[in-house]
Amino acid sequence: MVYVTNYIRPELFPNLLDFDLSQSLTDLYREHYATQYQTIHYRISTSSLLGEMAQALRATSGTPAMVVERVNYNQKGELIDCDIEYWRHDAITIESIAELKR
Repeated sequence: MVYVTNYIRPELFPNLLDFDLSQSLTDLYREHYATQYQTIHYRISTSSLLGEMAQALRATSGTPAMVVERVNYNQKGELIDCDIEYWRHDAITIESIAELKR
């Protein structure tokens, strides 16, 4: 389970709230605003779930969580949005594959 807060530059996406926001923001940006992610900066840390966040995730206040912060830039290098995700500690699996080319 995850609790996400999105921060979006409204001047880049006028009338965004008129669209069905249950679909992918990435798709909305591309289809209606001709904007695509070019660069994405991730930061992963740990924290605790508190207050409303803990309640929304059905966790006790103080429960450990993983925090994923993502900052997105468009094809012009402009900051377009960012989000902060709080993941329950028991809802995380991290998997990675690295392939070396020779």
